[in-house]
Order: sequence, then C-alpha cells, then structure tokens
Amino acid sequence: MAEILDAINEDAKVFSLDNKVSDDCEVAKKINPTLSFYYTQMEEHLLQLMKNMQFSDILKRFEEIGDDALNIEEKIV
Repeated sequence: MAEILDAINEDAKVFSLDNKVSDDCEVAKKINPTLSFYYTQMEEHLLQLMKNMQFSDILKRFEEIGDDALNIEEKIV
C-alpha cells in the first residue's frame, strides 16, 4: 500500500502543514514546527504499516465482509 501512496503522491506525505500562517501571531510561528515533529513520527509509523499491507489483503477483507455491509439501511432500523 505504501507503493500506491507513493505512486499517487510523490512526496508520500500523509499530513500537510498550513503554510498560510501569520508571522504576527506567536502561536502560528510555533505551530508548524511543533506539528511537523509529530506528523513526521506518525507518517513514519503509518508508512511502515502500509509497507506490510497488500492490496490483495484489502480485497480479501472486502470479500469477507460480503453483501451484508451494503445493506446498511436494514441494520439502522
């Protein structure tokens, strides 16, 4: 799955930072460096998990769920 993400997103970034922050705001000056630290860690973990996933696993799970998942109205009532 990581290869698919990389193919559609050459930067392979899952999280993006808001680059339109005001330089006049003290919080805005600190928020991107703060979030960047955590986003990088989360992306590394997520990409590692995705490297262990295969598209065939998703298709298999899809087939296991079957048609019952499509009948959501019946489950709500």
